[in-house]
Amino acid sequence: MEGIKKKSRLSFSTKFFYGFGSISFGIKNNGFSYFVLFVYSSVFGLPAWMAGLALNLILVADAITDPLVGYYSDRLRSKWGRR
Repeated sequence: MEGIKKKSRLSFSTKFFYGFGSISFGIKNNGFSYFVLFVYSSVFGLPAWMAGLALNLILVADAITDPLVGYYSDRLRSKWGRR
């Protein structure tokens, strides 16, 4: 068993093009993350510490609620069946 190599199920080109499709989402998300504090502090006039605190509180709340929503979503049964 030591001499057996596991073959990848997908070729490199398939993996590459699946990843290539998410480039636009990455550009949008990184652009938003880069400019959000600038907009809050410079455009809206919010002190930088308040903008940072607000974003941190939102991220902590998101880290708590995402697993809970996923847990309930995975166990949801409706009249149309499972999701």
